[in-house]
Amino acid sequence: GDESAYQNALTQPMKLAAYEGLYDGSEGAPIVALGWLNEDKKPGDDLEAFDFEIAIPYGLSILATRTLNGFVPGINDLVYGNEKYGIMGVGEKMTLGTMAVNDLGDYKAAKKAGDAVAAEISLAKFQENQHYLGYGYLRTPEEAVPPVKQTFLSFHTMVFLGTFFILLFILYLVVALKDRLLDNKWLLRLGVPSFFLGLIASESGWIVAEVGRQPWAIQDLMPVTVATTNIGSGHVMASFMIFLVIFTVLILAEVKIMLKQIKIGPEGV
Repeated sequence: GDESAYQNALTQPMKLAAYEGLYDGSEGAPIVALGWLNEDKKPGDDLEAFDFEIAIPYGLSILATRTLNGFVPGINDLVYGNEKYGIMGVGEKMTLGTMAVNDLGDYKAAKKAGDAVAAEISLAKFQENQHYLGYGYLRTPEEAVPPVKQTFLSFHTMVFLGTFFILLFILYLVVALKDRLLDNKWLLRLGVPSFFLGLIASESGWIVAEVGRQPWAIQDLMPVTVATTNIGSGHVMASFMIFLVIFTVLILAEVKIMLKQIKIGPEGV
């Protein structure tokens, strides 16, 4: 988890800001242990980000920069830029990205026309701004911001459940070492719903990963609006139905085998 947060800070700082609800960056940034986002908060406005929050001082700077007082950029810094910390705003990146898109188009046209000289010139111009290519497809700077509330809630759900599992495992270990596990029926019963909580934690992590990286299919290079397939909905539905039938048959077969084995009992193993 620590390494993931650190890598997000390096390669996907907007995702990090979103799952922490951080709009305005700071040095020695705290990490939100518990909080509720302000529903009306938007990038660039003056509203408070949280209706209430419990934060751990310096926590986010430690995760993101491995230092106590490292600067962690917020959503506003990344969208509108921060000259003090050398952060380029999305608007400027959109300008460079548009140039990259146009130069790429000129390169393709020159190649098609067989004009090697023009193609080489266009390619050289494209390579100057190729790292901002995806921004050329955005309509507004704010479009670079993922759904903050969904990302924040999913991330904190994952963290809370992960912390719960650690404590639960320690409790199981202590009781098992004392050879009293079977005497604590409540603890055994707690393990049953905890399995399903593990599924929720796993899916929450995927929501953080996939929703938090929006609008990008490939970070900074291809937004999802460009990456969408041209395959018709009928083909997608057909593939879905095939998988649905196959996996339904498999799960029915598995349940039948399990019930048969339960009926036989341990003596038949």
